[in-house]
Amino acid sequence: MILAGFYHERKSAMELQKLVDSFEGITCIISVEKKSDGSCGEIRIKAGNAAFIKNIETPYPGAPKIVFVPDSPYMTFLPKDLNFEDMCYRSAILKQPRHTYVHPERYPFWFNIYTMPLASDEQGVGYCTYTMEFTQEADMDMMSNRSKETASDVLKTCLKMRGSSDFEKNINEVIQDVRGICGAQGCGLMLVDTDEHRFGIAAEHFSDDSKLRSIKEYISSTQDYEMLVETWVKCIAGSDCIIVKNDSEMQYLETIAKQWHDQLVQSGVNSIVLFPLNYNDTLLGFLWAVNFDTGNSVRIKETLELTTFFLASDISNHRLLGRMEMMSTMDMLTGVYNRNAMNDRLSQLTQGEKGLPDTVGIVYADLNGLKYMNDTQGHNAGDAMLRAMANILRRTFSDCCVYRAGGDEFVILAENIGRDEFDKRLVELSRAAENSSELTFAVGGIYCDRRSQDLLAAIKSADEMMYANKQRYYKLHPQVKHRAVTQG
Repeated sequence: MILAGFYHERKSAMELQKLVDSFEGITCIISVEKKSDGSCGEIRIKAGNAAFIKNIETPYPGAPKIVFVPDSPYMTFLPKDLNFEDMCYRSAILKQPRHTYVHPERYPFWFNIYTMPLASDEQGVGYCTYTMEFTQEADMDMMSNRSKETASDVLKTCLKMRGSSDFEKNINEVIQDVRGICGAQGCGLMLVDTDEHRFGIAAEHFSDDSKLRSIKEYISSTQDYEMLVETWVKCIAGSDCIIVKNDSEMQYLETIAKQWHDQLVQSGVNSIVLFPLNYNDTLLGFLWAVNFDTGNSVRIKETLELTTFFLASDISNHRLLGRMEMMSTMDMLTGVYNRNAMNDRLSQLTQGEKGLPDTVGIVYADLNGLKYMNDTQGHNAGDAMLRAMANILRRTFSDCCVYRAGGDEFVILAENIGRDEFDKRLVELSRAAENSSELTFAVGGIYCDRRSQDLLAAIKSADEMMYANKQRYYKLHPQVKHRAVTQG
């Protein structure tokens, strides 16, 4: 529906004010510039009714005092928000009536927002009304007022979350479904527990033709996770999500988060939708999809708004009931897999499940002198040694799983690589341990054919080889033995 009346070549302030005063709810009139390339230009709040002006000038407690001035850029009164800009553009320029029901994190309210297009004779400028109401509690009727397609997609997600008692399996199926809904090349879920200082990638899924990098490739420590979470919070800027659909919006992203923008570009990302998962004002994680179907962004946003709401509720419930361990399988200090992940994989390998590798190369590596470093130069120096060692292991066995078994001990499971290749890499690793100016570590390795050898016995042999190597090191360096032997 397009409202009519009051149209001249350029609308006067009096005409706009008369129109907006005819609305009872909190309403303003917005103008949107359409640039020559079709993208969104300047957005201005041309006029507001008494309810809107009161809302602007007497905001919720703690908000800054603002005086409303008609025909001001919208960022005079609101932070820059790509979602707000997209909604106004669609209504004013594309002449689409829009509705959304959201809870931006920067406000303690749920907002029920409607925009309606207005006719305009101005070249390159469109108009729309913007009406909102808000409540402190979520209205389930409003949340469920979605299209049939959206309701069906969200229902499937809710059913998947309760499909089995295996929460991690359910999460992975949901992420796979979300990728399909978004028509995206990649989709993922990060969980955040700021109280316990834990972060982790719970699930990622990529299309068969995707060449995107896993987010794990540029996250290697707790500090990296914290910086990324801080960046995402900054980019969302208190809104309910961030959606980047085109070059113009990617350029804006570069201005506020250049390092993340560059990582995305280097990873082959040209569009991204990122939603925080919040429950009872607590951040639980983030859901994202990259290189998604930008022509379907309205439905994607509508679907993910509800999906993240229910997903956050399920995650919170599992935490409260003590039934969910943090699904991260990563060691936060070094960025390699942790002991739980190693035990799970060893259990699979020893139980003879179908689809497992026929051969496994096993490497034990143990950092020399960690306790000595911690005692003499502090734990930061020791942590740096652990990270450096993990990087050497990952470089040498880049296509294999590296695990931090605990303390200064690492394990590599090199599955389905040839014996010659395994022996070659083991030699490279031993040379790296001998030639590094920053650290030394003991190495033990053995190649195992699961069809004819006992894997547990092979693991024990690799451990014994590493320990013998370590003892030889301490004989040559007795000055650190009395401090470091307890680490061996």
